Amino acid sequence: MFLYSQWANLPLETRNKIAGEFGIIRKGSVEVFANTIKSDGYLIKDVEAALTLNKLQNYLGTSETDHTVLWNYLVDKMDGKNVVLIDTNQKK
Repeated sequence: MFLYSQWANLPLETRNKIAGEFGIIRKGSVEVFANTIKSDGYLIKDVEAALTLNKLQNYLGTSETDHTVLWNYLVDKMDGKNVVLIDTNQKK
């Protein structure tokens, strides 16, 4: 299950890249307090609806079911890292 806190811990630039890829529309303004982003303008329900297990699998082209693995791969991909997703569901 996707946790919004994982989204909130990402740099704003990475969040914006993911939002662009998954069609998440910013509906509010960015709020900053004491040099910390308090709100990035994306609604929790929109982010969670866009980053479902099925949608991540389709985007990443895998049958992997571990949401944490998918999430980490997505973040690495958005950050321009060249990583290979190893599908833990494949039988050896």
